[in-house]
Amino acid sequence: MSLAWATALRARARLATAEWAEENVYLSQRVPTPQPGQWRRSSVAALCAPGGPLEALDDPLCETVVVMKGSQLALTTSAYVWLAKEQATDPGSALIVMNSTQDARDKSSETWRPMIEDSQRIAWALPHDRKREWTKLYQLVNHSPVYWIGANSPGRLGAKPIRRLILDEVDKYPAQFGASGRRNRATTLSASEAGAAALARQRTKAFRQSGLAKILEFSTPTDDRGEIHKEYLIGDQRQFWFSCPHCKRHAVLDWKHFVIDMTLAKTDPAKAVGAAHFRCPNCKAAWTDADRYHGIDGGEWRPTVKPQDPKCRSYRAPSWVSKFVTHNYLAAQWIRAQKSRSGLQDFLNSESAEPFVHIENAIKDGLIASLEGEYSEGELFASSDAYRSEYAGKDSAVIAGVDVQKGYLVTTFRQWTAGGDSGLLWHGTVSGFKALDRLAEQYQAQFIFMDRRYRQREVD
Repeated sequence: MSLAWATALRARARLATAEWAEENVYLSQRVPTPQPGQWRRSSVAALCAPGGPLEALDDPLCETVVVMKGSQLALTTSAYVWLAKEQATDPGSALIVMNSTQDARDKSSETWRPMIEDSQRIAWALPHDRKREWTKLYQLVNHSPVYWIGANSPGRLGAKPIRRLILDEVDKYPAQFGASGRRNRATTLSASEAGAAALARQRTKAFRQSGLAKILEFSTPTDDRGEIHKEYLIGDQRQFWFSCPHCKRHAVLDWKHFVIDMTLAKTDPAKAVGAAHFRCPNCKAAWTDADRYHGIDGGEWRPTVKPQDPKCRSYRAPSWVSKFVTHNYLAAQWIRAQKSRSGLQDFLNSESAEPFVHIENAIKDGLIASLEGEYSEGELFASSDAYRSEYAGKDSAVIAGVDVQKGYLVTTFRQWTAGGDSGLLWHGTVSGFKALDRLAEQYQAQFIFMDRRYRQREVD
């Protein structure tokens, strides 16, 4: 290859995915998309926004992109658009991991292959021998392999070196495998092989060392012990800032900014759904769907923390950053979710893109609670009716002790008074530091002491 050709090829590789796709990608009726036709960035504006996932995938300084997502973001199709651009402009080995082998076959047949085959401007990248090199689980694109694997096949996850890796719906993967390769749901990992996601990441090691690897992982979250939430915490935890069409200021929209009359919903749910809307956190203006779409077009992604891994950018993308979602849809889903705890958890995961937080309280045990004295669980004992006079005027403080384990935190909150007396407020396990922060705020803890044997970087 000549120097001039190599230089031109690298220039093409630096072309933004959104710009390249608008010129080259066509989504035919064979692709399950609500907007068939020439690919347009306007349909997935949040993913293309400044600081967003597609920009991160195009940045050579970014190695891992993590998206903790809600529903209907068209992220899977966008991931394939990015991969098509990469294979066409700077070919290299690629691997897409799905929950199962059958899911891999279906997604390859329904979305990826039709997109490549029906986009005339990239048809040149198809292999000449279509029977042998264009199957459901293997395609040769621009002379470079694209493999599809189910996360339930550990034997196939540890084979070839991979430059580009896509982990689709990673929270549905087996968490670990036993020695036999069968799925193992036990909580102890010491006797087991690494989980499917970890095995897949290991295949990028050679390219990571040379700075050429790219990993995209995304999923609707399950709980705060899930893979996608743990990976999200490693990155810079970006939030999407909408641009208000009324006050022109930017703001993050959380579910608390959604206005729906739940009293009316009990008697006339259709009317309540029709009147539901988001409200601008700054000017309090009621937004129509068109206002929100305008806010998406002018929005941007901003990091919220310093990342543990400087090469990792992570995103929380609730469903309302998508133009495929309406206020009526969100209101109807919310009303339906009120029927059960599982419904509320599903809404939290699928629409708000937030994990369910585990907090397990052990002092609900009657015997433990009875040993503490005559005050209610969670009550500051020095202020309770039984002890108020005894401790009147004495200084007190709420202090927590935390035993940090590999997968959870054993935590105790006690109120201490001058002189050394104390009363138990809460004792149990929490799944992570976010849940610990919630408890500390609830009990207004002044001091928290924790060990550093495990997870030293997180503790520090």
